[in-house]
Order: sequence, then C-alpha cells, then structure tokens
Amino acid sequence: MGTLATQLRLRRRRLPRGVALMMVIAVIAIAAVLGYVMLSTASLQNRAGSNQSKLVSADYLAESGLNIAMYYLQHPEQSPATNADGYWAGMNSNYTLPNGSPSTLIVSVTQALDTSTAPSTSVPWTYEVVSSASVGSSDDPSRRVTRTTGARIFVRSEYVMRPGAVLANNNITFVGPITANGDVYGSKNMALKNGPSGTPVVNGAGYSMTQTTGAGYLFPRDLYHGIVNSSAGTPIAPRNADVNLYKTYTVDDKPYSADILDALTSLLNGLLGLLTRQPSANNPGGVMFKEGTFTLSDNVTINGTLVVDGDLIVNGANITINPQPGFPALVVTGNLEMVHSGKSLTTNGVTYVGKQLKSSGTLIPLLNSTLTVNGGMIFGTPDGVPIAPGYNAKTILNYNAAKARAPELSSALRERKGVTIVRWGLP
Repeated sequence: MGTLATQLRLRRRRLPRGVALMMVIAVIAIAAVLGYVMLSTASLQNRAGSNQSKLVSADYLAESGLNIAMYYLQHPEQSPATNADGYWAGMNSNYTLPNGSPSTLIVSVTQALDTSTAPSTSVPWTYEVVSSASVGSSDDPSRRVTRTTGARIFVRSEYVMRPGAVLANNNITFVGPITANGDVYGSKNMALKNGPSGTPVVNGAGYSMTQTTGAGYLFPRDLYHGIVNSSAGTPIAPRNADVNLYKTYTVDDKPYSADILDALTSLLNGLLGLLTRQPSANNPGGVMFKEGTFTLSDNVTINGTLVVDGDLIVNGANITINPQPGFPALVVTGNLEMVHSGKSLTTNGVTYVGKQLKSSGTLIPLLNSTLTVNGGMIFGTPDGVPIAPGYNAKTILNYNAAKARAPELSSALRERKGVTIVRWGLP
C-alpha cells in the first residue's frame, strides 16, 4: 500500500512551470513552422500552376504565329502589309488572352537561304519563320513565360492560265479562218482583220491595252475591254525563258525524264498504220522531247506531251495529242507551221507556241488544213506578231477549263496555291 500511495503522490506532482512553458512554446513553434511550410508549398504550387498555364498559353500563341505566317504567305493580298519582295515580313503585337493574361507575339519571316553556295542564295518560294510568344506582365519578368518556335515553309505555287481561249504577248492580229471560242487576252494591241484568206471570229471578249477598229476590222462577240498592265508590254503569258521544257519533271515528288528523240529523228508518222505513243513506268507523263525542227506526219496519236525546242511542222493528217492530267499537250519554242492541204492536228490541252503560227504550201479548195486546240492557246512571242500575215489554215481554238491546266508550264506568272511545312521547329 505504501508503495502504491507513494506512486500516486508522485504522479500528482506537476512539472516545473518553466519546463511546461518551454514545451508549449516548442509546440507552437512546430505548428508555426508546419503552417509556414504548408503556406509556402501552397504558394509554390499556385505559382507552378500559374506558370504551367502561362507555358501552355505561350506554346499555343507561338504556334498561332506560325499559322498566321502561313496564311499571309499564301495570301499576301490579305496581309496588313508586304515588304519590297512582296511577302509579309512579320509582326510585333500585344494581346490580352481570354483568361486576362497580358501577352506579346513577335513573328519574323525571312527568305530561306541556300548556304551551300558562296555567297548564299535565296531559295524560291521558301521562307524561315520564327514565332516568339510571351505571357505575363512585362513589369514582372520573373513571372513572365516565353516560348519560341519556328518552321521552314514552302509556298506551293503554280502557273494558272487566264480563263481564255487565247493568251498572247505583244500585238496580236487575228487573220484568216480563225475561230476562238472563249475570251482572248493580249498584252498590247489586238485586232480582228477581215481579209481574203478568211474571217476571224471571237466568241467571247477581247482584253487588251489598245484595239484596232474601223474599216476592214471586226469586233469580238462580247466587244473589247481594257486590260491593265503595270507597264507597257508586260507579258501576260510565259515566254521561252520561262517555259518548262519537261526534259525532267516530277510526279508525286518522284523525278522522271522525258523520252529524247535523237538527232536522226526528224519526223514521227504512222504510215504503216496508226502510231500511238504511250506513257511508261519511267515516263508517266508520256513526255517526248525533240531539239531542233520536228515534223509530224500522218496517223499519230501521242497520249502524253510533245515538246519541241525549235520549229514544229505539221505535215500529216489525223494527228492527236492527249496530255496526261496536269501536263500541257504541246510546247513549241519556235514556229508552229501548218502545211496545206488536208493536214490536221488536234491538241486536247494547253498548247504553247514561242514564236509564230504559220501556214505554207498550196491550199486546195475544200481541203483546208486544220488546227484544233481544246484547252487554251498560248503565244509567248516577245517580238513580232504571234500570227503570221497571210495565215490561212482553218483554226479552232476552244477554251476548256478542265483541260487548260498545266501547273508546271512556267516558272513565271505563278499564283500561290498552298503551303508545305518543310521543317517544324527551330533549325
């Protein structure tokens, strides 16, 4: 019992006041430290969450800058301004995002350079874009998040023919039995001259800078209209220096070569029956290339493209050229000469003549040689006149929008048709 009582008395003894106070202070200090840690952690988490939100916003805003650049490079006419080279060069603008955060977007657009040459040369239709976005107040740089990205962009372009049966550089006078079913475009003066070799007809409008009218001259069905060029003589059609000869070409980004007609080949004919030239696995465009004067004789069908870097003489009947989709039917850098009588050539696609349309030989009545173009006729003639005086072959030039397509015909007079990302991100 004594022992138990002693124990009870000992348990009822109180700690010294100083010790108890120290323990209370220690507990309060620990609680304060824990509270501070909790508040600090919450503050860091809040700031981290805010920075993450800013980071995501900056990423999206920077990519938006790339999309803006792609749109304005494809549609420069829609951009706020273009530089001396004709493209949108970028921007530096401040915004307030939907969540209320202030932001800045800086976009820089420059012509891509080929550094493998000395000095470096620009890469046609290719641009380097750098887009930098900052989110957060500029007054507090420590809380401002910046993201920068970039891209190398190729603007897809193609030659687009004006919607007409005939496009002609220089002065053009229609003589002889020529019928153009569609509009006619000329870069300078245009005339329809009635004469002994026949009556020209234009079933459409005539667009030119000036026109010749009066006695002996006719009007297009839909009359003449002015055409505006930035300077006199500006070409509205590709010229020989611009035209594609298709000795090499690409289909679905794969390179191919034309079939080269050797120097001994001066004519192509089907005297022993119909001769048909077809595309092949190595030449899917069915392109045939001939350098120098070339003669087409009877019964020839080309299911592809004929390119003559020189003069083409049509001295045969029943000749037809059917190009593959996206290719021209006929490209002649020199003269296209129709021989009389009873000869015939039909091209079912874009037909280009670099110099003159001519006729030769003796015309037998009712056996007029005939040239028919279904698609569009282009005269690149930089000097002289596209149709030779005295031309008297029966000629029918039909505009056909579906066949008037040859996107790679010319390196000039091209329109933007889309964009391709060559590289996404900074180099």
